[in-house]
Amino acid sequence: MRVAVAGTGSFAKHFIDESPAAGHDVVVFTRTHKDFLDGKEGVVEQRVTDYSSVTQLMELLNDCDALVSTIFDFGHPL
Repeated sequence: MRVAVAGTGSFAKHFIDESPAAGHDVVVFTRTHKDFLDGKEGVVEQRVTDYSSVTQLMELLNDCDALVSTIFDFGHPL
């Protein structure tokens, strides 16, 4: 299964680390390229987005089977 992970914070890092063991390929959605993900096991690619265009997000998700959003809205904390 190809899983898109939106965000690269603490929870996302753990999810990305564990996903290959479950047989998943990971596509990371991020605002900027993250060097620490280069060559990481299970990470197929990084897709840079600012999350503002629904059309762009739909295109980026086209070949993914699932989406896990780990994005936190600092403007509206829990």
